[in-house]
Amino acid sequence: MKRRQPNSNQKRIQRIYEVALAGITTALVFLLLAISMIVKYGSIGFFFFASLALVLPLYKKYYFATIFAYIAASLLCLAMPYDIMSAMGFIFYFGPISIASIIMYEKKVKWYISYPIKAIYMAGSIAFLYFIAGNIMVDFNVIKSIPFWAIELIGIVILLAMDIAQTFIYRWFAPIVGKVIRDKKSAKNTEEIDSQNETIQDTENPFEGEEKEDEKHD
Repeated sequence: MKRRQPNSNQKRIQRIYEVALAGITTALVFLLLAISMIVKYGSIGFFFFASLALVLPLYKKYYFATIFAYIAASLLCLAMPYDIMSAMGFIFYFGPISIASIIMYEKKVKWYISYPIKAIYMAGSIAFLYFIAGNIMVDFNVIKSIPFWAIELIGIVILLAMDIAQTFIYRWFAPIVGKVIRDKKSAKNTEEIDSQNETIQDTENPFEGEEKEDEKHD
């Protein structure tokens, strides 16, 4: 009687789920980023929704899928025949901060530790986008008369508000997405059911061999 190896099969099924989810997430994120690069209006809104799509695998602790989706979508954006600097808001800020923020939330990092770290990264990202990338995700005609310190202050407040909103959305959707995406536990249950079915089939007629032997003697 052949026995399955539930541990190896369980890992294989989980890996398939994770790779498939990584592909779906990459497609969603890239679609939103491509639209933002073509339209060039409301890019911060597209980046926000792309960050919501990016953390989908984190609902099931699929860290590899999330990181893969971020890298793949970023590379696809860089390969597009458009102004690549227009996607830097997501590549340099929204993508990394979304992953880090949700992981810190899942690991229950205290707010007085997580938010100062986020604020520092936000300030650095705004400076990078303003001075180097030349794309602050807002029309320069609107902010060119505003001093940079004011842009930093207003930008950090807005980005912190968006970060809080993303965490709230993630927490609210967690039970819903958890029912849609199969996880390691459901894969394990599937393996157990298959194993039980095989055992039942193998032991369905324990006298089959004896019956065949009796037929030979007759």
